[in-house]
Amino acid sequence: MIKPIDKVIDNAAIFGGVMAVGFVTRLILERSWEATTDCPVPKNPPAPGVKWQEALLWGGTAGVLAGLVQTAVHRGYSELTGDKSNKKV
Repeated sequence: MIKPIDKVIDNAAIFGGVMAVGFVTRLILERSWEATTDCPVPKNPPAPGVKWQEALLWGGTAGVLAGLVQTAVHRGYSELTGDKSNKKV
């Protein structure tokens, strides 16, 4: 049985891991975008000069990577701690 304090520790560890890995992933994605397209990242879709295609591609790519990072960190933490349950923390 999971104790309440263990759940808090698990949540904090997963949150911290997702934030740290997500930050690094976002930096890599932004630099890759700028190096590939020679344009700034379209963070603000309504801004003048931002094309729909660029805004949709950026949003989709960033969203997929965010989901992958969250899943990888959660799964990695579960494997490190020996928690084989499929319960969402």
